[in-house]
Amino acid sequence: MSDAATNEVRFEPQPKQVQALKSAADVVVFGGAAGGGKTWTLLYEPLYHIGNQNFGGVIFRRTYPQITVEGGLWDESDRIYPFTGATATKGALRWQFPSGATMVFRSMENEDDYRNFDGSQIPFIGFDQLESFTAKQFWYMFSRNRSTCGVKPYIRATCNPQPGWLADLIQWWWDPQTGYAIPERSGVVRWFVRIGDGIRWYGSQAEAAKKHPETPAKSFTFIFSRLQDNQVLMSKDPGYLANLMALPLVERERLLGGNWKISVAGNIFKREWWKFCDAAPEGIYNWCRYWDLAATAPEQGKDPDWTAGALLGELNGNIYVKDVQHFRGSSLTNELRIKATAELDGPAVAVRMEQEGGASGKSIAGEEGHYARNVLVGYAFAGVPSSKKKLLRWAPLSAACEQGRVFLVKGAWNQDFVDELEGCKGEDEKNDQADAASGALEALRLPTGAITSASDFKTINKELDSRVVETRLPADSFRM
Repeated sequence: MSDAATNEVRFEPQPKQVQALKSAADVVVFGGAAGGGKTWTLLYEPLYHIGNQNFGGVIFRRTYPQITVEGGLWDESDRIYPFTGATATKGALRWQFPSGATMVFRSMENEDDYRNFDGSQIPFIGFDQLESFTAKQFWYMFSRNRSTCGVKPYIRATCNPQPGWLADLIQWWWDPQTGYAIPERSGVVRWFVRIGDGIRWYGSQAEAAKKHPETPAKSFTFIFSRLQDNQVLMSKDPGYLANLMALPLVERERLLGGNWKISVAGNIFKREWWKFCDAAPEGIYNWCRYWDLAATAPEQGKDPDWTAGALLGELNGNIYVKDVQHFRGSSLTNELRIKATAELDGPAVAVRMEQEGGASGKSIAGEEGHYARNVLVGYAFAGVPSSKKKLLRWAPLSAACEQGRVFLVKGAWNQDFVDELEGCKGEDEKNDQADAASGALEALRLPTGAITSASDFKTINKELDSRVVETRLPADSFRM
């Protein structure tokens, strides 16, 4: 809490936050669910050292928009650091404290961005949402965690549950049968030695030193927190709990329950394949927005599909995902948002929509359907029938991703999009964004003027099916 009148910060940490702030471990990973006060704890941690003129710290988020988005890392720091007398340089994402100590915020969108920190000596390194980084990024920055300023180097990280390298790293602290944290192990310090790419864990520093006398061990702990541990947030925003409970099953289990095991992850789209760019390059004249439409509004006790619309362009063999819309609502809500999106995209952008089979599909997205006659009049709109299985539908986009030819224009939608596509496995999951992006890519690759009618599309689609099977779907592409 802050008191502007006295220019003092009155921070009333919750018990789990106190535990994280007081820990002497070299590495503390704090979190495991949403709403536990993780980010504030991370931002407060370096305040212990701001009287040291030679101290410098860095807090990382995976993407730049995650730092600067409304209510994001920078905005939260702006609620805390000014009361210490610190001055901000927002363009550089940098805070300087009266002593000369500094804190900066940085991103590592691409896998090899850690190379930007070659030669660095950083006493304090923070990772906000560590699960979104790769193991290579984390361990390389671990090597940059060194100090000549008198502060013992250390690392602090926040996280939400997600299967992957981080879940494997902290597996001792959660139950492999249930996926939930083991309460009595929360905050227990263990020691590790990294030998090559393997990690050896020990219950004490002495035990580690006995086994590896020439390799200093590092201390590590995981502190589990969830929304119920943050009574301040619960009292100020009681509706936040309802928001978490309204999430789809997997996200609800992760963000509310703190479940590290639950997963829909497949091998079709891998997180490390995606590339990012600040803007799509000039010279792209062929754009397509493809909609995967859900007509059912969310209701109590039901978990309907989402409506998703992906805007893609292609240039010199590279694919640029400029924007993805993702929402749930009534039929009227869908119509209004789709029309508004078309207005923002402009008339030069082709608009396509999956046309479900049968009479109802034709009445909505067909040549003489509702969207053509009433919603998207004046736009290059056509319904696209599709009978292909999802794996075939996703294959061209998956192949392009693996080849490093797909670029996501940086935006607030990136994280949700990457999370969903990483989880793609098959027919029965909610893969609205994957379907939208794959549909847009397929539409872009059709001959000019091909999608003018359902019959035209069926002819070309048949050809594409064979092309995908022959050239884009090797036998071992998908390991289920």
